[in-house]
Amino acid sequence: MRLIISALILYFLGACTLLPSKDLAPPVLPGIGSGLMLWVEPEREVEAVQLLTGHGAGKNFTFQVRISVTKERMLLVAVNPFGQRVMTIAWDDKGISSEHSEFLRLAIIPEQIIFNILLAYWPKERLRVLLNDSLDVFDDKEGVRRVTLDGEDVVIVEYASDRKSAWSEKLNFKHILYDYQLAILSHEVSRE
Repeated sequence: MRLIISALILYFLGACTLLPSKDLAPPVLPGIGSGLMLWVEPEREVEAVQLLTGHGAGKNFTFQVRISVTKERMLLVAVNPFGQRVMTIAWDDKGISSEHSEFLRLAIIPEQIIFNILLAYWPKERLRVLLNDSLDVFDDKEGVRRVTLDGEDVVIVEYASDRKSAWSEKLNFKHILYDYQLAILSHEVSRE
């Protein structure tokens, strides 16, 4: 039994090695450096819990996330499958701050996490302030958002119904450029 528990712990810790060290980490998207993240006000205030599963660099990972979005800030707290808090990210008009625990063995790129949330949940009109001339966002057909770089798809978000309902349903996020995929099951909760 002890061997099985040890193997599971090693599996989950090993699954957290998705990204290279911060020195080698890629920019959020080409042309968008990691220090760029100006506050972009949300469409509306949201409190949600999420189950995030992903795959990248040949590894699988799972987190439970609590996310709070107000007109002034975003706060994200993630725990691993054992219930240990592994990261906290806060974003407001002063910038992005983050911390992570020793249980998280991947290099956290908070700007990438925030940018993925923006790409998935924010209206495309509000994203324009972050995009350079090479990048564009298209809501092509019902339930699909594409981000292109010089006309080529780099991110595809597939919604169960549409973006406006995404805080209360499942979405699939595929980052073609950096070769990872996320499945995010969200449930909007009351602020009380």
